[in-house]
Amino acid sequence: MLRRSPSAPEQPAPDPGSGSDPDSGSSESSTELAFGENHSWPGGETISISEPTPYTSDNQFLQPQEGKRYVQFDVHVVNNGDDEYNVGSVTITAQHAGKVAQQNYSAGDQLPNTQLPPGDEVSYTMVFEISEEPGELKVSVQPNAFAAQTVYFTGRV
Repeated sequence: MLRRSPSAPEQPAPDPGSGSDPDSGSSESSTELAFGENHSWPGGETISISEPTPYTSDNQFLQPQEGKRYVQFDVHVVNNGDDEYNVGSVTITAQHAGKVAQQNYSAGDQLPNTQLPPGDEVSYTMVFEISEEPGELKVSVQPNAFAAQTVYFTGRV
């Protein structure tokens, strides 16, 4: 089904299984959680982000920039929905102390493109570069591009 407004180009309708229907009556569009907590979306996707820990590499070419450090965390995804779920559709970004954190694609599990049948779960590791100074790390998570709700896992690192 396509939805179209008079002045906008045609776009596919959002998947209602992920709480993405703009007319669903939900006025809440974001939630803040502590690291380690779980969040479930209406489509059955349940995602948690572990407490961040330092990441170090023995490879001299994989060192953080001066004044920066790497942190890693595990992303745990459970498919409690009725349909298969592609983990690669998750969008995760991070910011530290009010600045965008850059993902280190050479470390961790780069592209977790895997299909999860209903009832299955998977974990993978992500690595981000942040400043050396302590500050709040905020990791945003959306289960797919059409999800109406963004969840923020936050804590000081």
